[in-house]
Amino acid sequence: MDNKTNAHIIGETLSKLYFELQGYFVYTNSSGKAEFDLVISKEGLLYSVEVKTVSSIKENTIGRFFDVQLKSVRSNTTENTIHNFDNSFIDYLAVVDIINNKITVLNAVDIKVHGSLRIYENKFKSILDQLAESA
Repeated sequence: MDNKTNAHIIGETLSKLYFELQGYFVYTNSSGKAEFDLVISKEGLLYSVEVKTVSSIKENTIGRFFDVQLKSVRSNTTENTIHNFDNSFIDYLAVVDIINNKITVLNAVDIKVHGSLRIYENKFKSILDQLAESA
């Protein structure tokens, strides 16, 4: 597996843990071809979740931030296909800082861009802190 695939697996695993700590049942995508990465369920309602991983932080005069690439590239033997983020299929966007084990979850209908999104460091919560609180 390449580093990008490994990072995504870590991000999905941390997202799954986060949602389970929030009381959701979490179902994973085994095919790799779905429009989303996770399905979560709580109180009889189902939600789709797209997971994006970040590890490289940047800084400007406002603060430290991550550039989240919302589009995804699907490749097969003959070509690469670029899929822009489409909030009509996704309920939540989970962005995972895999270096610091932190997450932020955004309501997909609030996302109006399709290419990339800047999220500041202070919007992320520690997954490990939540795990310690639940123990």
